[in-house]
Amino acid sequence: MAKKVSVEAVTLFQLSVALFIATLGILGIAYWRSDVNEFGRQLNRFFGARNDPTNLVVAIVELVCGIVVAFVMLLKGKSRLPSLLTLVVAALWLVYSVVTLVSSASESDFVFVKWLNTLALDLAILMGLWMVNRRYA
Repeated sequence: MAKKVSVEAVTLFQLSVALFIATLGILGIAYWRSDVNEFGRQLNRFFGARNDPTNLVVAIVELVCGIVVAFVMLLKGKSRLPSLLTLVVAALWLVYSVVTLVSSASESDFVFVKWLNTLALDLAILMGLWMVNRRYA
């Protein structure tokens, strides 16, 4: 007979998933603002390439998603909002994971074990988001 997981364990798990996603966004924003990245953007502009803010947008979305996952813990009652918000975050994470895995597969230094490790981490976070979503469904 399976034992039921305690509310405290699920809450801590939800908090850790929220913290992971939010800090991933903070790191992305910090990297975007770094001197090395700024030099690379200036070099690209010098050679006629456009300034592509996609990484910054993704980092901001990650930060917002992490905050949303943490925020839904504060919502009380029988609202469907927490379920909807966590489902949206899970869908965004799935899109992010697929894009990341496909783009890393085309890199010249592609290593299958590294790719597999990234896949495992992305799936663990996705399952965590799914578990959080089921908590509020």
